[in-house]
Amino acid sequence: MSHQTKYEKLLKIALRSNGVFSVVSGLAFILFSDSLSEFMGLKTPFGDAGATALIIIGGSVLLFAVGLFINAAREKVNLTEARVTVLLDAGWVIGSAIILFSDLVPLTTGGWWLIALIADVVVILAVWQFYALRKISSVDTTGMELRREAT
Repeated sequence: MSHQTKYEKLLKIALRSNGVFSVVSGLAFILFSDSLSEFMGLKTPFGDAGATALIIIGGSVLLFAVGLFINAAREKVNLTEARVTVLLDAGWVIGSAIILFSDLVPLTTGGWWLIALIADVVVILAVWQFYALRKISSVDTTGMELRREAT
């Protein structure tokens, strides 16, 4: 068993937490696609396409979760994959903001808040993962934190 810093453990916990949230969200999108489509206001303008889009998003999020769990289960987390996870989370948040603050998708008030709430959780997870990655990069091979000199 290799020596893991507390920050590597923190990153694993963050990745697993992201995975759990992604599984719950993905399953909800798939299992309740019709109800969610109606709740969000997607059923009227898009018909069944709104529910179909939620099923596709849900499936994609479940695949994302599998990748998170695989990376977190490794003895040593693949830091490149963890960085890509942060970028994908940031992309989700940016995409959510575009949907929320444009007229591209006619959302109900409930739909607007649902997207905003999910984006809030995703940004918290992204910041958590980013923090752990930054701390990992500031630890030398002996496990001692490197101090950066102020300029």
